[in-house]
Amino acid sequence: MRTWPALEITLPAAQARPATGGLPDDGGDEEGAGLVMAALADFDVSAVSEEGPRTWRAFFHASAERDRALLALPAQVMGLAARAVDVPDDDWAARSQASLRAVRVGRI
Repeated sequence: MRTWPALEITLPAAQARPATGGLPDDGGDEEGAGLVMAALADFDVSAVSEEGPRTWRAFFHASAERDRALLALPAQVMGLAARAVDVPDDDWAARSQASLRAVRVGRI
């Protein structure tokens, strides 16, 4: 079965915000997410999916590019954690179209 090289990325925890009494926000912060997206722009990323409030999965066309990103991203974004994963291809296109039926079209 084909697999896709990916990184499982845990975004940095939110910074304390004085306006909210200095308490951190549980779900990460927009600035941290923006920094991660900007850092990912340096690599050949094919897709990014949000797996949870602070967890993303970034897909790559090649393992070498994924491995390059794995080394660089934690150095670029403080507090970011990443690990390499190989995601099985579940052929979602075939599954989503399997239940489609023919559509009858009148005169065109």
